[in-house]
Amino acid sequence: MNPAQDDTTAAALLLGPAAFTAQLEDLLDPAYRLAMVMLDDAHPAAEDVVLRASLRAWRRSGEVRGPGRFRPWFLAIVAGGCLAARRRRRWVGRLRRMEWASRLRRLRRATEPAEAAPQPAPAPHPGGELGEAVRQLDVRDRAALFCRCYLDLPMEEVAAVLRVSEPSARRRVWWAAEALRPGLEPVGDLW
Repeated sequence: MNPAQDDTTAAALLLGPAAFTAQLEDLLDPAYRLAMVMLDDAHPAAEDVVLRASLRAWRRSGEVRGPGRFRPWFLAIVAGGCLAARRRRRWVGRLRRMEWASRLRRLRRATEPAEAAPQPAPAPHPGGELGEAVRQLDVRDRAALFCRCYLDLPMEEVAAVLRVSEPSARRRVWWAAEALRPGLEPVGDLW
């Protein structure tokens, strides 16, 4: 038997249903918040992603490689689910826009053009300027910043969640902070 398989089997035996449930309960809130950050505050989608990630984690619980590795392993499953949900949502959105565009063209042909009413200015987002600046970041940058600053994960675990090397995760956090820095005062060392 392969030593890696021995580790996997040992981890699966150690992580029984009660231990899995206990560890998962502690991570549901951070996982949900990570999903909210990565999915732009889409509440039902975030719940769906966390639920699917929990089920996937249960099915694949034998892959945990040690006692301290459950948190980054589970959050990486959540992050992967969020990226998949964003891809799905983008594709469905394109199909809906194409459908509505064709309906709109048919409607315009059938009716006379009416005068366009002035559009009201969009309401500011409740997060203020900082919230809007964070939303402008790439989803992976947002996830890196959230894991490092909000969840206070060590850089090694941030890298595991993002499924990148530690220097890459460090750069991603640094660049995300740099993008936000023009309007902020320095608070401390992020990395």
